[in-house]
Amino acid sequence: MAVKNVASGSQGVVPRTGGAANDRSAELKDVSEAQSAQRSQNAQAGYSKASAARNTAAEVNISPKAREMALANRVVKETPDVREEKIAQLRKMVQDGEYKVDAGRIADGMLREAMKDEISRRPEVALED
Repeated sequence: MAVKNVASGSQGVVPRTGGAANDRSAELKDVSEAQSAQRSQNAQAGYSKASAARNTAAEVNISPKAREMALANRVVKETPDVREEKIAQLRKMVQDGEYKVDAGRIADGMLREAMKDEISRRPEVALED
């Protein structure tokens, strides 16, 4: 019986029974079963590794310093950038003429900041008399 060989595209006679063909078929079946078993084992191993990773992840310990940093981060995020109450209070004081500027206090603050800037640029200045 003439049968077309799909892999090579040629036609030839393929015996349906016989020693060599049956041996080759049995070999192919064995290889196929071995590959299937290997895939199954690989899948099980992958499942075991994923399961182990989940178990390991469940045992993570967070240091006290990390907890403190997380808390500080949360507080910063929850704190508004502008203190609306303070702004409203100052605005009302200015409108009512109650806000008084203390020029001496402002000058002291400016000098204090200038000194800090100078010391940060030149630390040896702090040691001079």
